[in-house]
Amino acid sequence: MARIKARQCPIKGARIPQLELLAGLIGVRVQNFVKNERNMNDAVSCVYSDSKCVLHWINSTKANNSKFVQNHPDEIRATEIISKYFPTKD
Repeated sequence: MARIKARQCPIKGARIPQLELLAGLIGVRVQNFVKNERNMNDAVSCVYSDSKCVLHWINSTKANNSKFVQNHPDEIRATEIISKYFPTKD
């Protein structure tokens, strides 16, 4: 593990899909950090999520969401990291 990042959940106002989006953003930032530190800027990277809602936000460009949901996918889309769905078993 190259780097571990922890965040404390806010008490009010955060819903599960928003927290999953934040987790995806942290994953993208960690991958960018590792790629820059290891001089692997040409390497292809993927981020996997089991949240279809988060992947929809990343792939959508509609501006009818909250500011939180608008800004974070923009930062993910600005990178060259591929976002993919990974289903989990119930």
